[in-house]
Amino acid sequence: MADANADLCLEVEPKACAIVVGPLFLPSVLGGEAGAPMWALRSIVEEGIGVMVEGGPGSAFVSDSERDKFRRLHQNAYELDPFFALRKVGDSLKKHGRYGEWLERAFSCKKPVGMTPCLQRLLELQRNGALLVYSHCDDALDRAAALQPILPEDSTAVEGWVSGDRPGFLHLTGVYSQPDSVHLGLDRYENASNPSAQAIRKHFSSRVGVFLGFESEREEPLQSRLLELLASGQGFCRHNILLGSQRQEGSLLPSCPLPLPLP
Repeated sequence: MADANADLCLEVEPKACAIVVGPLFLPSVLGGEAGAPMWALRSIVEEGIGVMVEGGPGSAFVSDSERDKFRRLHQNAYELDPFFALRKVGDSLKKHGRYGEWLERAFSCKKPVGMTPCLQRLLELQRNGALLVYSHCDDALDRAAALQPILPEDSTAVEGWVSGDRPGFLHLTGVYSQPDSVHLGLDRYENASNPSAQAIRKHFSSRVGVFLGFESEREEPLQSRLLELLASGQGFCRHNILLGSQRQEGSLLPSCPLPLPLP
C-alpha cells in the first residue's frame, strides 16, 4: 500500500517544459512566510490605499473626511471588481507620485535571502534547458540566486534567457524595483502586441507548463487569473501540471525533478 506521505516524483524533460513559479514558493527560500512580499491581491490593494491616505509630503488629501471617503470608495470597489480597484488605486498613486513607494512597501522582501537546495535544483533544470518564469513582481528569488530579473520588454535578455546564455527568471508582471515595468492587471496578456503576450505565445506554446508554488484551492484573484490564462490555449498548448506549495524544500531532483503530492 502506498505511503500517503510520500511524494510522487514526475519525470519531465527540461528542454520540453517551462516552470512557472508562483509566490507561494517563496517560503522555501525565505525559511517561512514572515517578511515575505505580499502576494494576496486584497493586501496589495489595502497597502496602496494606506499609502494614499497617509499624511505628510505627497499626501493627496487635506482632511480626514477625504481620506475616509477614498478608503471606503476603493474598499467597496474591491468587493465588486478587485482588478478595477487595483487599477484605480495604482492610477491615484501614480498621479500623486507615490506609486514606487507603494510597490516598495508591498513587494520588497523584509528579510535576508540566500541560495537553497530547492532553488539550486531549479537553476540546474534551467541549465539543462528548462525555462524559468516567475509570476509575481518581487525580486526575492533573483536576489537569492544572485541574478538579475529578466523583463519581457528586454528583447536581448529574453533571447539570452531562451538560449540558456542568460540564467534567471522571466518576470511576466515586471519587478517592483523598476516601477514602469510593473503590470499587475492581466490586460497586457490579452494585447497581442504586448511583449508579455508575445513571450507567452512564442516561447511557451511548444512546452509543457509546470506550475510550482500555486494553490488551486485558494481563491486569490491575481494568481488564479494568471494561472488560468497561462494554462489555457493562450499560453501552453500542451498538458499542464499544477503542483502545490507544500513539501518542496529538498525534494527536487535533476532526474525526477518535480514532486507531485499525493491526494
